[in-house]
Amino acid sequence: MRKNQGWLIFLLIIGLPTFFFSGTALYKLYNYSHLDAKTQAEKIEWSVIKEEPWSILNLVGWGEERYILKVAFEFESEGVFYKKEAYDDSFRFRNEWAAQQEIAQEQNKKHFVWFQSSNPRHANLQKAFPVKECLSAIVLLGIFIYFVCLGFSAVRR
Repeated sequence: MRKNQGWLIFLLIIGLPTFFFSGTALYKLYNYSHLDAKTQAEKIEWSVIKEEPWSILNLVGWGEERYILKVAFEFESEGVFYKKEAYDDSFRFRNEWAAQQEIAQEQNKKHFVWFQSSNPRHANLQKAFPVKECLSAIVLLGIFIYFVCLGFSAVRR
């Protein structure tokens, strides 16, 4: 490996986001793999929450309003009822009317609760494989390994 400080700083700049995205992907993959049981939701209540993201544009007053859905649901596992609240961040809306329309559509659907059989408090209405996060982590790890190998091959020559 080259001992050039510029090269090491470059590897650090590439390595930090690589390990951040890899950690995020592993965390989401862990959560996905532990949702191993499914049951029908007993009671579901939907509401609209105004998201308050931090940005410079919001400080000036030019930021966009965003709305997300908050869902409170109950389910039964082994004779015990559990209640959970969650934010459904897969739906983001630019106005409250669109969020209300989505709630009207979601109320007509049959919903299942995915939960961890050993700890039913860990539950969610959606179980989606984190494809985007895993692909990003794999690509970034490949780029990082490429540059590390490039550093080793430059020393040999």
